[in-house]
Amino acid sequence: MLTKYDEFLCHQTVSTFDHPGTSAREWTERIWFMAHDTKGDFVLVAGFGYYPNRNVIDGFMCLAVEQKTQHVVRASRELRPRIDEVDVGPFSWHVIEPMKKVRAVLSENEYGVSYDITFDATMPPHDEEPAQFIRSRGRVVEDIRRYFQIGKPSGWIKVSGKTVKVDPQSWRTERDHSWGIRDWLKADHWAMLFAQFGPHFAANVALVVGQGQEVSMGYILRNGISIPVKDVQFAIETGPVSDPPRGARIEVITVDDQNFSIQAAVNSIFPILMSQGQGQLRGYYECSARCTCAQQTGYGMLFVAKALHRDLPSQAANQS
Repeated sequence: MLTKYDEFLCHQTVSTFDHPGTSAREWTERIWFMAHDTKGDFVLVAGFGYYPNRNVIDGFMCLAVEQKTQHVVRASRELRPRIDEVDVGPFSWHVIEPMKKVRAVLSENEYGVSYDITFDATMPPHDEEPAQFIRSRGRVVEDIRRYFQIGKPSGWIKVSGKTVKVDPQSWRTERDHSWGIRDWLKADHWAMLFAQFGPHFAANVALVVGQGQEVSMGYILRNGISIPVKDVQFAIETGPVSDPPRGARIEVITVDDQNFSIQAAVNSIFPILMSQGQGQLRGYYECSARCTCAQQTGYGMLFVAKALHRDLPSQAANQS
């Protein structure tokens, strides 16, 4: 099946762009986009999932308002025959200038939340090296290519009858685009930090633990140069009673043996709880944070996820 992408001189196999080079059901391509103000009053997470071997494309949006209310909109459709259109229900994604400017739209809908936000890159994208690759018992469970980018957003969000202006002075935005075979549920826990300290200094680092392996990934971006990390360690600060993170200290060593110590103070928490089946839950927190590193102040997002192995009550127990 031909797509509009087959018009371009970018083929790398003797095939069309309507299917990947593997029939693995886990093949996923994902766009992830975030916009948040520096005070933590508004945190927007949105994205698309493209599953060609399941014939599905979906879109989602989660908006946290003043740490009091969460709004969620999700949509999905059959992928084919409109395989080359990134729109799902009220969601759409527009590439205005590749690697520099994109636009995320949620049009008016029955749920009372909509937005139109343009991402303007402040730094070039970072092509993650090395790519994520994990083999377990002879089987590839992770083989993912990814690039990250940070920027400044502009536009608006409408929620509960009010319009919130998104301006590049008091808002930040991050995005990533990834594709390949993935199974994040195999990870026992992971942590990630996006932080923008100014026009010439940013950090995007992560630590994933699972399948008996510990994988550090990400980069430090200084003066237009991406420096891959060699080791990342997260010390998550929690309250005396609750699990949600209050902050974190992140120690980073880059491949050229530079050391960076980043302190992240959480100013807004976005909790998510997901079921993995078989009595397992995953606690997942997306947190707006004020960050400091080398006497510089920045803003970004701290992500913390961990598997919670709990015995869930059976249906019979719930009825007793």
